[in-house]
Amino acid sequence: MNLTLREVKSRARSLMLSRVKPAPLAVALVFAVISLALSFFLNRTGGSTVYIDNERMQEFSEQARAGNMPSYAEFCEAVQVETPKEDFFSSALTVAIRLVSILVSAGLSLYALRMTRGEAGELGNLLDGFSQFYRVIMVNLLRALAVGAGLLCFIIPGIRLFYGYRMAVYLLWDHPDWTPVQCLRFSRLMMNGRRRKLFTLDVSFLGWLFISSMPFSLAEFCLDQGMYGSLISTVFFGLAVTAFVSLYMEYTFALWYNLCLGLTKDEKETEVKPPWES
Repeated sequence: MNLTLREVKSRARSLMLSRVKPAPLAVALVFAVISLALSFFLNRTGGSTVYIDNERMQEFSEQARAGNMPSYAEFCEAVQVETPKEDFFSSALTVAIRLVSILVSAGLSLYALRMTRGEAGELGNLLDGFSQFYRVIMVNLLRALAVGAGLLCFIIPGIRLFYGYRMAVYLLWDHPDWTPVQCLRFSRLMMNGRRRKLFTLDVSFLGWLFISSMPFSLAEFCLDQGMYGSLISTVFFGLAVTAFVSLYMEYTFALWYNLCLGLTKDEKETEVKPPWES
């Protein structure tokens, strides 16, 4: 690899602003809207509802100023958490929403992979994961099981497996004849000696992830306070930020994958062999 991490991210930003149709940011905005809708329905089906007694909380605040802190039992009486009863329908709906989220995310990865190679990407790529339903779901399921088992073994093995299997989805798209196990195995081979750099790349996005989460936290506050005008503008701003950050990260990781294969922006995947086959 002859590019630094900063150069990879710079190239990703340049590709995001390329004049193609549909515009990459427009595709990412559609992805952000779908993700927000899925999160909303997921919270409605499996989330908990918190009821706060504002009068009691005001009394607690006045007591605290006077130096008399309320007890934990009193606080629990003022804050009630209601968890909906799980039934077959709600559980099945929760699983379905999570599966759709995984498939759409895989579709965005395919779009980013094509665009970083100078190929034609389209809005319909977001739904291409459904055409590979079994392989996409199995790759994510097996990866989650392996990483979860590794985290139980003193955490470090789980972190290594997490980074070892990060390129499995890209390999899935590049090799439609490979099984999910093959995608995971060759991803792990590809990441030998590269986990630390990928970890550094992840850390460099922490600030962006924090920024993208802030508008929706503010939106929850506006909803609680009944500030519906501010709520709408905050949600739209949050969608725009989420679209930018999601596309930025997907382009960056797709470029990273291409570099691991020995590809550059102007090269096609013809006679270039992956590092583990050389």
